[in-house]
Amino acid sequence: MAILGAALVAGTALAEPPTASPAGTQSVTLPTGKTVDAQKFVEPAEGSLEHGIIASMNLIKAGSFDAYISQWCHANTCPDAAAITSLKTYQLKSSQKTVHECMTEDGGILVTKREANEAEGSTRVYVFCGPNRMPAPSSLILVGEAWKVASFSW
Repeated sequence: MAILGAALVAGTALAEPPTASPAGTQSVTLPTGKTVDAQKFVEPAEGSLEHGIIASMNLIKAGSFDAYISQWCHANTCPDAAAITSLKTYQLKSSQKTVHECMTEDGGILVTKREANEAEGSTRVYVFCGPNRMPAPSSLILVGEAWKVASFSW
């Protein structure tokens, strides 16, 4: 059984997640006055990191907190009922009011920066949320074939 478990883990580690091609690049101006290039993603490949971000944002915007939690919340962020209640009461309600600022008119996102953290197995993505706010970070972890949100500040 231990050998089978190791083979499954090794097989999972070798799997490459789907990637998304940007729909283009555009310059955005940060509150500091600095201009940076951002990659725009509108309909990214299902299973890609960007797809997970956009789908998460759409559920939060719609107030579908239970659907967000069941589909996109990483187990470390939603380990038990108390954590889920806190997430719904505070962060998701707050994000519901502002997440639309992080989406383009056509339902996409603008990614200004991406950082892989191999030690944590996560990728941090910074999404442009308008000229009055620094890009909002989110951290996602690949679980099986889906990216799960470990943290966000949309």
